[in-house]
Amino acid sequence: MHTAERITLARLPSGVEVETTVHVYEGSREGPTLYVQAAQHGREVNGTEVLRRLHGRIDHDALAGRLVTVPVADPLTFDRVSYTTPEILDSVNSNMNRCWPGDAEGTLHERMAARLWEYAGNADALVDLHTGSPEMLTHTVFLEGDGESAALAHA
Repeated sequence: MHTAERITLARLPSGVEVETTVHVYEGSREGPTLYVQAAQHGREVNGTEVLRRLHGRIDHDALAGRLVTVPVADPLTFDRVSYTTPEILDSVNSNMNRCWPGDAEGTLHERMAARLWEYAGNADALVDLHTGSPEMLTHTVFLEGDGESAALAHA
């Protein structure tokens, strides 16, 4: 079974709610819980696409346990295509990646992290998807002498 829930991560000083969607996939039998999030940094969009593609491929009958996914962990940086939130909104912790597990009474990012921690903190394992910045050179790693892997790396 799949459910999608819009949750409020925090409120801006204007009262506008910062929201995201949490997807929960329940397996057909008991098992561990895996939490996966993407786009904690707004320029790192590959993980969001990975979770979108994963959504259509989950076999609920084969799934044991629970999978919790958050395609956009930080909507503020995602909408700005930025690593950090404007200092005016959070001058202490402009990078959400630095404030886990958060603080429900803290800065903007601490509140956002605390809200997501309600899901992540109950998981047996966590995966935080990141991507290199656009400035990074494309790179691949393969074993020396493995012609097939070398050909794929150069493709």
